Amino acid sequence: MATFGNREAAPMNSKPGEYILRVTGFEKGVAKGPKTSGWVQYELRLLVEKTGSRMRSFLVIPDEEVMDARKASKEFMGQQLDCFLMSTGVCEKDRAFPAFSFQEEEATESGLLYVPLLGLRGWAIVGYDDSDKNKERAEPQKYNKVVVWLTNKEKLPRHIAPAVQTNAAPPAPEAAAGNPDWS
Repeated sequence: MATFGNREAAPMNSKPGEYILRVTGFEKGVAKGPKTSGWVQYELRLLVEKTGSRMRSFLVIPDEEVMDARKASKEFMGQQLDCFLMSTGVCEKDRAFPAFSFQEEEATESGLLYVPLLGLRGWAIVGYDDSDKNKERAEPQKYNKVVVWLTNKEKLPRHIAPAVQTNAAPPAPEAAAGNPDWS
């Protein structure tokens, strides 16, 4: 059954600036970039809380075994990951943090700390991504991107989604069980 929710479409993008971003979804994959090929990559689906627009961002997990020409990429991706973790309050600057995984099954199997991504919130500078994939457009489409996750702002609590209301019948009252206090 469909219902009218008096909803409006969210804007396609947000103006550049500082925003609170919330992780609303993610997909684990493998990076294909020339300097990160083969590394674990998470494509984050983010909500810009102030405007309601949605965007995507990537977190690439640097391969700790890298000792080749990709060492600079390893440092850069490691800094991006650290900034994300500090911005969302998962880690604190200059404090030790154990090895972790964003995947519960992997964390359990490997004895790592599990860090769930969904609901994490943090401050970031949002800008525009200049690389429009469709070159045939008369006017290029503007897509938002995370320029940098901010680590010097207040730490925000994880977003907890409200309970979903269903049309299921409520549980039977205690009177049905013979409770004399029920009236």
